[in-house]
Amino acid sequence: MQLSTKYITGVYEETDNILHLWCVSPVNLNRADLLEAFFGETRQWVKSCPVKPCLLTNFNSLEIGVDLTTEYARQVKLLQAMVLKVFRYGLSEDLSGRFTSMAVRMGNMKNSSSSNIYSDEVTARRAIQQFKVQAQ
Repeated sequence: MQLSTKYITGVYEETDNILHLWCVSPVNLNRADLLEAFFGETRQWVKSCPVKPCLLTNFNSLEIGVDLTTEYARQVKLLQAMVLKVFRYGLSEDLSGRFTSMAVRMGNMKNSSSSNIYSDEVTARRAIQQFKVQAQ
């Protein structure tokens, strides 16, 4: 069942143990307090799952200021312990004013972890299935 909170809409797909999250309306995380609130909400979504899920996140309507890379890295590190792995899609590679992709890549580099950015949802879901096969 699809649910919505202040920033995030999502659904937990119990059969595949995938928590799929996205933003229906554009969300601009251009301040540390907004980033912290957003990730606090994300952690609440994760806590609602019966077991550690794979987190599938659509970044299409999400913007993160590149100057918040350090805070993004801190928030991601808190989240990583709660999920099996994060799989991202919907990130624009266009650098004409949108630096979310750069912030995500740099934030994950600070944590020495892979960004796991995929071109679309289908490709990200394939990566989740491959991850599950390798984890067995």
